[in-house]
Amino acid sequence: MIARLRGGVGPVDRADGDGAKSTQFMRESRMRTSEIDEMDFEQLWRLYEELSRVLAMKIVAEKHELEKKLAQLVGPEAGLAFAEEAPSHPVRKYPKVAPKYRNPLAPEETWSGRGKRPKWLVKALEGGAKLETFKIGSEPET
Repeated sequence: MIARLRGGVGPVDRADGDGAKSTQFMRESRMRTSEIDEMDFEQLWRLYEELSRVLAMKIVAEKHELEKKLAQLVGPEAGLAFAEEAPSHPVRKYPKVAPKYRNPLAPEETWSGRGKRPKWLVKALEGGAKLETFKIGSEPET
């Protein structure tokens, strides 16, 4: 079925711009829904992978074209500054939080009271201790 859709020609190896080998399928001008319905899972999967590869390349090309147009509109300096300033991941800036709880057995171990409880605190609480006994600035209970 795939061979018929490719015009009777098998996969063609070619080198991409980065030198990696990929499989390029000959394109037919039209693919009917009935032909897709007749394909088995493996044929559909190969078609899906090829479509994904082609779409990814077209998206990158379109992005480059839009970046060129943006640089023409706002100037090359602004385009470069925008690309350099954009973080690769979302950045959250939180103020530093002072510790509220301290491990009496190891005073360098502290916890701010936010996020997951540290192991030393979990073990102590499981052993019957109360959270207030570890609070910084409070007197230990006797």
